[in-house]
Amino acid sequence: MTTTTTGIAATTTDDRAEDRVDAASRRVHAAEGQLHTAHQRGVEAWQLAAEHTLHAALEEYLAAKAVAP
Repeated sequence: MTTTTTGIAATTTDDRAEDRVDAASRRVHAAEGQLHTAHQRGVEAWQLAAEHTLHAALEEYLAAKAVAP
């Protein structure tokens, strides 16, 4: 009987990396909601803070995607 491990490494997943992507995705979604609310309220300080939060969340998401399988 012959066994092989070819392809196994390519098909295994890094659950922690996927969890980081999922968590970052949720933060992006939450930040988009905050920005929408800030625009509806018309408070410039809230809008600036929400824009900053969204920007940071997007950077985190892109960084997580870059290392995910």
